[in-house]
Amino acid sequence: MEKTLKIDINKKKFIKKTQSFTKYISQQFYNELFKASQDDVDSRKDFERTLYDMEVKSVRINEEVGMSICFDIIVEAT
Repeated sequence: MEKTLKIDINKKKFIKKTQSFTKYISQQFYNELFKASQDDVDSRKDFERTLYDMEVKSVRINEEVGMSICFDIIVEAT
């Protein structure tokens, strides 16, 4: 599944609160990621499920053209 979420990262807040970028993404964007995961599950007509929890497993960062970066966020939802 590929979803695009626009997120704004406050660099100062990130540096002060956490050393792990994966942990930061998980803490700051849990609700958005959970909703995107639930929406993906809901869009599948072959089975009906409800998500109860989600864990961010990893975040991969890719440099894009110009000053952009792209994130691949891997989640495990239960």
